[in-house]
Amino acid sequence: MKLRSTSYYWVILIIFGCSSLLFSSCKKDKINQSGNVKLNFLTDTLTFDTLFVSLGSTTKSFTVRNNEKSPVEISKIYLKGDAGNSFRLTIDGDAGNQAEKVLIPAEDSIYIFVEVTVDPNDESLPFVIQDEVVFEINGNRQQVVLQAYGQNARFFNGEVIQSQTWTNELPYVILNSIEIEKGHTLTIREGTTVYFGGGSGMFVNGSLKIEGGQDTSQWVTFRGYRLDRQVTGVPYDQLPGQWMGLFLMRDSRNNEINHFRMRGSQYGLNIGNTTLEELNKVSIDNAPDLRIQNSEIYNSSTFGLYGFLAKIHATNVLIHDVARNALHASLGGEYLIEHCTFYLRSSNFFDHKESGVYLSDYHVYNTSSPALRAGLKVNMVNTVADGTVSEELLLDISEGGTVQGAIENSAIKGKAELLTALNLSNNIYNTDNLFEDPAKADFRLKENSPLIDKGKDIMVPFDIQGKARSSTPDIGAFEF
Repeated sequence: MKLRSTSYYWVILIIFGCSSLLFSSCKKDKINQSGNVKLNFLTDTLTFDTLFVSLGSTTKSFTVRNNEKSPVEISKIYLKGDAGNSFRLTIDGDAGNQAEKVLIPAEDSIYIFVEVTVDPNDESLPFVIQDEVVFEINGNRQQVVLQAYGQNARFFNGEVIQSQTWTNELPYVILNSIEIEKGHTLTIREGTTVYFGGGSGMFVNGSLKIEGGQDTSQWVTFRGYRLDRQVTGVPYDQLPGQWMGLFLMRDSRNNEINHFRMRGSQYGLNIGNTTLEELNKVSIDNAPDLRIQNSEIYNSSTFGLYGFLAKIHATNVLIHDVARNALHASLGGEYLIEHCTFYLRSSNFFDHKESGVYLSDYHVYNTSSPALRAGLKVNMVNTVADGTVSEELLLDISEGGTVQGAIENSAIKGKAELLTALNLSNNIYNTDNLFEDPAKADFRLKENSPLIDKGKDIMVPFDIQGKARSSTPDIGAFEF
């Protein structure tokens, strides 16, 4: 009997003890109602990079922290509304521009997510919109400023266009690609910037005339439309593969590009593409032609300049930091390359393994079918083919294939004996060309560069930057 009483006693104690713990854990900490409480913010101003009107932004966020040792209750969080409906909030996980009685535990935080869409207006230059997120707590107010820079633009969304001229009054934004109809010409004047959405490109069945200004600030620019940064802080504009590329299709004629820069595409500047169904109709007779001068192509995730049985005349062209080839000629064609600088290396985005310049007279589209072949004509003069692999210029000619032309007064990384199908004269092989800083895309020549005064006078009076050349010009796109 005594044993039973003792057991019963301990059961009561255990139950009482558990109840006490449960009761104490359920007690709420007292909310701090002091008028001296201040919230702590990750930032006092949340800034969005320039946005095109009517296109939604990426979402940004900031934290609201309670540094007190007791909970605080925010009476009201709301968007002041100075910018109309441009900004949208998600407060502590709930979408909406207003919330009440928001509790933050002691030494804890909540997140505020902000999204913005900029409405169009009549301004041509970037403009700023501002608003405030207001916090009311214990009779006091605090705020975080929101600001976004907007840019009006002309939008194209999957259109097929006829002859027209684009100027630099407003930028152009291409969504879902754009096509120039056969028999029509798109002219793009100096200082114009064209932004491409993901997976978008320009397809030219007619003609393209790009007429940039000589000053690099007035060049025509093709680039991706993301103006913001990754979470790592790196601008999207520095990433390759942001948009598809520029394509001059079969039978596209009289294309002229001058003072032009192109960056961040997948396929670069592609001349001669066709559909698989039309592949058997490809010939030199329907080869598209391009005259390109004083231009720069970089950050492409495959090619810089790609020719598929094409006719390309390139002068003062700089191509660097692309994944595969700076210049790729497939299935023959006609190529005149003058005063160009091609330089490839590995980077954070690319593992450079292929030759920077690849020239062939054939194309294999199906390993079970014979390769397509066509004659190749190449004349390369005063040009640099340099980089970090052993053979930066590869001549790949099929058995019994035909190749004509010459490489003259050029600086080649590679073996001369692999290029003897072409006439070779006055070339420099496997030297340090002493560029200023290839890692920073500065391919100007240092004062002791072996390229200085080693070129041939071919009546190209100015370099890529508009500097006058001497009668004994330097090799490459830059005159020292």
